[in-house]
Amino acid sequence: MKNSNLYCLLLWIFLFAFSAEAQQNQAKVLEEKLSRTPADTNRVNLLHHLSYQYYIWGGDQERIKMYADECLQLSIKLHHTYGIALAYNALGRYYFKTNQNQQALMHFEKALKFYQLVGRKLGLAVIYRSIAMVNQDMGNFAKSMEYYLKSIRIGEEIQNQEIIGNTFQTIGLLMLDQKKYDDALCYLFQALSIHQKLKDDRSKAITLNAIGLVCQERRQYARALHYLNRSLRLSDSLDLPQIRVTSYNSLGAVLFFQKRYDHAFGYYEKALNLAAPQSYQKPMSIAMDGMADVYLKKNNTAEAIYYYQKSLEIAEAAELIKQKIEAHEGLMTAYATSGDYQRAYLHQSNVLSLKDSTFTKENDNKIAQLEASYEVEKKQAEIVLLHKDQQQAKLVRNAILAGLLASLVIIGLVVNRQRLKNRQNRLLFAKSEEITGKNIQLEQQAKQLQKLSQVKSNFFANISHEFRTPLTLILAPMEKLLTGNLESGQAKGYYQLIDRNARQLLHLINQLLDYSKLEAGSLKVKLIRGDVNQRMKATTFAFFSLAESKQIHLHFRSEFKSIQALFDPDLLDKILNNLLSNAFKFTPPEGHVTVSVALLNTPDAAQSPARQTNRSLEITVRDTGIGIQEKQLDQIFDRFFQVEGTQVVEQQGTGIGLALVKELVNLHNGTISVKSEVGQGTRFAVHLPLAECSFEIKQLVDQPKTESSFGWFKEQANGHFALPVLPLHVEQNNQKPLMLMVEDNAEVREFIGRSFLENFRVIEASDGVEGLKIAQKEIPDIIITDRMMPLIDGVEFCRQLKNDERTSHIPLIMLTAKASETSKIEGLKIGADDYILKPFNLLELKIRVENLIEQRKQLRERFTREVRLQPKDIAISSADEVFFQRAIRVIEEHMADTDFSVETFVSKVGMSRVQVHRKLKALTNQSTSEFIRSIRLKRAASLLEQHYGSIADVMYEVGFNNVSYFASNFKKMYGVNPSEYQPYATAQAERANSKSK
Repeated sequence: MKNSNLYCLLLWIFLFAFSAEAQQNQAKVLEEKLSRTPADTNRVNLLHHLSYQYYIWGGDQERIKMYADECLQLSIKLHHTYGIALAYNALGRYYFKTNQNQQALMHFEKALKFYQLVGRKLGLAVIYRSIAMVNQDMGNFAKSMEYYLKSIRIGEEIQNQEIIGNTFQTIGLLMLDQKKYDDALCYLFQALSIHQKLKDDRSKAITLNAIGLVCQERRQYARALHYLNRSLRLSDSLDLPQIRVTSYNSLGAVLFFQKRYDHAFGYYEKALNLAAPQSYQKPMSIAMDGMADVYLKKNNTAEAIYYYQKSLEIAEAAELIKQKIEAHEGLMTAYATSGDYQRAYLHQSNVLSLKDSTFTKENDNKIAQLEASYEVEKKQAEIVLLHKDQQQAKLVRNAILAGLLASLVIIGLVVNRQRLKNRQNRLLFAKSEEITGKNIQLEQQAKQLQKLSQVKSNFFANISHEFRTPLTLILAPMEKLLTGNLESGQAKGYYQLIDRNARQLLHLINQLLDYSKLEAGSLKVKLIRGDVNQRMKATTFAFFSLAESKQIHLHFRSEFKSIQALFDPDLLDKILNNLLSNAFKFTPPEGHVTVSVALLNTPDAAQSPARQTNRSLEITVRDTGIGIQEKQLDQIFDRFFQVEGTQVVEQQGTGIGLALVKELVNLHNGTISVKSEVGQGTRFAVHLPLAECSFEIKQLVDQPKTESSFGWFKEQANGHFALPVLPLHVEQNNQKPLMLMVEDNAEVREFIGRSFLENFRVIEASDGVEGLKIAQKEIPDIIITDRMMPLIDGVEFCRQLKNDERTSHIPLIMLTAKASETSKIEGLKIGADDYILKPFNLLELKIRVENLIEQRKQLRERFTREVRLQPKDIAISSADEVFFQRAIRVIEEHMADTDFSVETFVSKVGMSRVQVHRKLKALTNQSTSEFIRSIRLKRAASLLEQHYGSIADVMYEVGFNNVSYFASNFKKMYGVNPSEYQPYATAQAERANSKSK
């Protein structure tokens, strides 16, 4: 029967390299190494190697794809082009191994593109051969030959004998597919010679098997058995199951042609049993086809048809062209033998159709042309090499002649050497001076670029923070509102909070868009006639909510009832909005922000001052904030500039607000100036020209006091408007845990504080320094802190807190707008117990607070147990351990001192009485006196166990002077009287020993 297609299986096992056991061990080693390797290019290489190891081992096929997929995802994330090429190559191998040829071809072609991008010639040679093997498996022989020759060309170019040998081997199998036996042997023996030189036993075993297949097809059965048995012995010694499967099928075919049907069936059965558990579909199809041939020869037509059908099903599922042809031919013969000529004709039609699409004369001609083209290219390369040798000889001859001529020329030039040398020295010196100057210039430019880069980096960090803070105060209140459990007054407060922060977010976005328009030159002045005074008043009053929340007094001063003029209202609003926002950022509570409006005369030769219509509007914004250092005033309007040393770190903003004001004032043909004094405040003065100006001054006589039309401020007779400061009152409950909220944004601080008032007593701090002082004084049960804060940031605040044994035990949650993993790791490293990104989910924050409180409760119970069990061996660490060791050491030093009091103890420990009490309460749930008493009673129990003396002796030894008081406390702690403790302790010890046994 026709079993020549057995050689196709060799393509499928071509890349399998080592023994199963060795490959399994190697895979385990690589997987262990992978668990310790970070997400970098080294991990990409490890993932590729693991995928390859499982591929050549032939074990868990899904791991081939799993590691290849992870390799691809990580390579794309790292923008690692070579890694992407490796990953697609690995996926192609997986699909080729599982006989999904279309998928394999697609992934190999993707890998080819990336190999071409990185210029890895060895990778190109391998991928060309892989594409050729898939095309060969699909019956595209011409295409296959084209890619094989490309692989050989690269192998010859890089002088890689392994590539050349392996490609000769697969071309030999391609020739065998087309029944070109002489050509097949020519390529295979060339491959065998290279394998023997390289001592590549694995490839040698595959090639010997292929030679045996050719001999079988030429009906040289004895010779075929010789080569097949050599291949089988070699594959057995190397433990290569894939080659062994192929050898069994090949031996079965040879024995079948020798009419040794039972022996042939035995080898086919061995091949099937070895291939089936591993789902090796191609060898399974070949083995079933061979078994069907044997049944047909034994006139068992039903069994023959059954195995032919099974072989055909596998071949069709795996797109195995040769196996489909063989199965259809077998079914055609079987049905014809049984007299079912209709089905026999159907299968004959399928055979002819498949052969027409595979073995065409056009394919043969194209392959012949490719081979001829390859030989011509080799000859041309030899001619080019010979031409180069001739050119080299000619160059050597010309060089000798040129040398003689040069010697004569040099003799003539010696005279001018000194003169030329001096001239060159002068030129070199001048060039050196020029280069030095350019280097200095480049260094200055590099410093400027570095500074600009840092400024931009800070800008993007701050803009992120500026977005996240208002988003926190929008999303978190919205969660509260969505619960629907709020009173109308509370809901209104939350709506106002959302409104304020939404407007702040809109203001920030508009600010960025305006600056972009200014840089693009698309922002123009649009003059309309209107009341400048009322516009300024309205813009100022819009900051009422902000002033109220920050407890800052806001004033508007103007002697005018109206000022009618041509001006741009939008630009005026933006100028005043940015100046007021800046003033509120740097003004502390109880401070003042004042907006003043005045008109100035402008020089006009044609009119007297009383009749002028063109005037200058003066807008003054003054605050009583922190002020600006004089050396920084010149840079205050620079883009991205932020005042150094400010005490309001989080509210530094983006650094474009004042730069935008400067540009808008210039656009309006105005001027802006600034005066400031550190600690006293800042004054910005804007002068804008007004055209066609007319005004009306307020009449102070008989002017009644009326409410402002805005309903927020009380207008006084002198035209000033003041915002009353509304203090926040928080009811305290000493039974609740104490929470410290450290946050420089008053609205965030107030919102979080109010959210926890039901279950906590909340105290607040507006910066890190104040937070440390309060924490050291009050010893809270938990702290929530922002990362970016005044004076010291949250990281430094946490570090100082955790290094101070007075506060080291306090759990701390850090809120931040910095979303990077580096920032998170930094916060956790210095001791933060949790790290939450703004905007946060309020319910999540509450759950994390509750979890930390519960963890500290459990830890307190453990500390209490361990202190009672063994005072000198407490399983705690860091500053808490130091505190415990010192506390216990002080008690032990005064163990027998009956006058040893709590006051003496806290003075020896080095803390205030309140601090010691709260720390011991937090760690052991004991007061200071209870803690001292528990250590003394533990010592008493130890002395009683050791038969130290009488109960009175023990009592005095541990600092008690009253027998009844000592006995009652001892019984309260241990459940028995001191006189009963020794037998009680002995019984407890025996019970513990019996349990352990």
